[in-house]
Amino acid sequence: MLEMMTPKSSFCRCITFALVLLLLPLCAVAADNWVEVRSPHFTVNTNAGERDARRIADQFEQIRQMFHAAFAGLRVDPAQPIVIVAAKTANTI
Repeated sequence: MLEMMTPKSSFCRCITFALVLLLLPLCAVAADNWVEVRSPHFTVNTNAGERDARRIADQFEQIRQMFHAAFAGLRVDPAQPIVIVAAKTANTI
């Protein structure tokens, strides 16, 4: 059975489609829980969980300490903590 598309029904379908497209990214963002963990020299933002965030911060602190020991004459600390964004997967937007 064929239905006749009126301008009003076409407009309603377009609005509905546009709303769905706008709300899809919000649903995807709501599914990821991003956490922020701070260490003395780094801030880690990740959706991999708090345990992984702390591990990443600890690893960066160890690398920083290695550079500090190897190049004692160089200033290795910026004025602000370095922000690290660690995505759980390559598909994370």
